[in-house]
Amino acid sequence: MLIISITSLFLSAVSVASAYVEEHDGMYEVYYDDGEPEAYVWWTWYGQKNMGFAVRFTPPFSPCYVVAAYFCIEGVYEFTLAVYDDAHKEIYRQEVKPAEDGWVYVTFSEPVWVHGDFYIAMLLKTPAHPGLWVDETPPYHHRSYWISDEGWKAHDEVCDEEGWDYGDFCITAFIEPADTDEDGLYDHEELERGTNMINPDSDGDELLDGEEVKQFNTDPLNPDSDGDGVKDGDEVKLLLDPLDPDVDDDGLMDGHELQKGTNPWKADSDGDGWSDPSDPAPTNALIPNGIAIGGVAAVAAAALTFFIRKRKPTPPTLPPTAPKILKCPRCGAEVPPDAEYCPECGEKLK
Repeated sequence: MLIISITSLFLSAVSVASAYVEEHDGMYEVYYDDGEPEAYVWWTWYGQKNMGFAVRFTPPFSPCYVVAAYFCIEGVYEFTLAVYDDAHKEIYRQEVKPAEDGWVYVTFSEPVWVHGDFYIAMLLKTPAHPGLWVDETPPYHHRSYWISDEGWKAHDEVCDEEGWDYGDFCITAFIEPADTDEDGLYDHEELERGTNMINPDSDGDELLDGEEVKQFNTDPLNPDSDGDGVKDGDEVKLLLDPLDPDVDDDGLMDGHELQKGTNPWKADSDGDGWSDPSDPAPTNALIPNGIAIGGVAAVAAAALTFFIRKRKPTPPTLPPTAPKILKCPRCGAEVPPDAEYCPECGEKLK
């Protein structure tokens, strides 16, 4: 699984969405008070099943995990910590037994995933105890609420009814970026990019979304970023470049070369001096050379035939044949070729 560290997104105590945010080793503290409260409030309405105080938080990034909270309380009494979504629906509850009053830090037993605004509340288990301190120094952020059986009421409204100064409840949230699918991209980054925050490989190319964005610079929503016919994940496995469709610059797409059996890393796959696109048999070094040799031989044979036809020698003249000598069949004397009778014995010859 790819693990990618996050750098500080905010400077210390920077106002973000009317909140103050401080980064602590990857965890972000979000608060609306100045840390120096001047007064505290408490519930004295006996018979109520739900009594408490809440603060609405707008996180600097969302979705996120809520992992801890700070409460500045008056009195050492047990209370219930609760987290609500933006519609006041409870999504988490934890019992708290503080050892002392003042600032009480509570680590959640499990991270709470939230999307958008959320509330952290302190619900009383004992009437009037503990009290919650309030920062009455301007500027006011108007995010504090009272909780009762009758519902939620803004602290500003209570102040108007009671004639009190406005203020902000001293409740602080601690959040962390969420990576639900553990792909190396935080949920809020996935929402910005349009990837699926519950699917680690949104485009199905066998690369995690975080790897594509932060390591290979490929498109996590396109399985073939360079359009060469090979999925990004396969290109990484084969040591090809998922952003270069023709690694060996031979004019053939890497996917085409893999399909045809040629070498996508080598412009002349068979090393015969012919580049793959012009080679009739790019995976056989003998065929192009054989064609060349055969061609040369054919040209030489044609030239030789032409030479023979053009320079054919005249046959030699045979010597004259000696005249044939005739003899008489009776006496054996030589007789002239045109004689009818033998001059010696008178034998008729013809």
